[in-house]
Amino acid sequence: MAADLFKSVVSSSGLELVTGVLTKTSPPGPTFHSTLDSILSTAASSLTRGDLIELTSAAAVGKTQFLYFLCMTTILPFELAVSLASTGDDAPILLGGRGKSVVVCDCDNRWDMLRLADHLEHYIQKRISLTPDIDASDIPPETIPEAVQSALRRLHLFRPTNTLSLAATLQSLPAYHRTKMKDEEISMLMIDSMTAFYWTDRWELERSKASWESHPMRHVAKALTVLRRDYGIVVWMTTQNLFPHRSDTSTSMQHRGYIPEPTHQITLTKMPTPPFPPSIKLAQARADVQRKEAVKEGRVEGMVKSKGITFDYGIEPHGLLVE
Repeated sequence: MAADLFKSVVSSSGLELVTGVLTKTSPPGPTFHSTLDSILSTAASSLTRGDLIELTSAAAVGKTQFLYFLCMTTILPFELAVSLASTGDDAPILLGGRGKSVVVCDCDNRWDMLRLADHLEHYIQKRISLTPDIDASDIPPETIPEAVQSALRRLHLFRPTNTLSLAATLQSLPAYHRTKMKDEEISMLMIDSMTAFYWTDRWELERSKASWESHPMRHVAKALTVLRRDYGIVVWMTTQNLFPHRSDTSTSMQHRGYIPEPTHQITLTKMPTPPFPPSIKLAQARADVQRKEAVKEGRVEGMVKSKGITFDYGIEPHGLLVE
């Protein structure tokens, strides 16, 4: 009788209990893209602890640039206190960040820290220029570089070289958090890209005649389940459209089974620039400033598959242009 009673009791770890409480009391917050936030919005937040969000597109569309933006708004503090050179008084600069940590698995070896630092620097400069009663010339020159360095300390970058090393990185992340990030909260985990090793993995499976059930990606999926469940980390993964000319084939189905099932899938495409009309003259084409700006900005459209609603953003040299 007692044994049957205990069978009906659901057990969970202390981490799961804490994450369950934080899910309700301290959600991750927004993406800081107003249209995307309105699409993903729930009662408490646009992002939910444990979300797994897939950004998929063809190559060179802007997936990593979007991750740069998410990373920047996560590692920056909500407010930056600057000391004014003229008076010595502290003045607050609203940055609006989360002040939390991000872990990046750069499987494509494309993350550029100098580029991300440039995005951070220009964003801080812009926020200073928008703050009333503060003159940028009154702020010591070392303030912005120090703020950038402080923010980048919250970014932890790993570069796996194959699927097994990606799985090992994810499995060791709890121990790394305990020893290297004692005073930090991991808000986001970014895997860029989840399909980086697809072709080498597929070749190895075909060579060894093994089944997909023995694939090392299963260890990746298992580790992600633990991180999402026990730590409530929001996971962003990018994928590339490996079969752009195939609509519904066995290989494309294998591709979908290769990665974990996401909470949301966002498909990114470049927004085309309309062609010149046939009657336009060369001088008119050269004088079309608006078109030049559109080409230079390079806008990207995203569609949230589960909602069927789109949003867009622009890419400029110093970061994203978002609503």
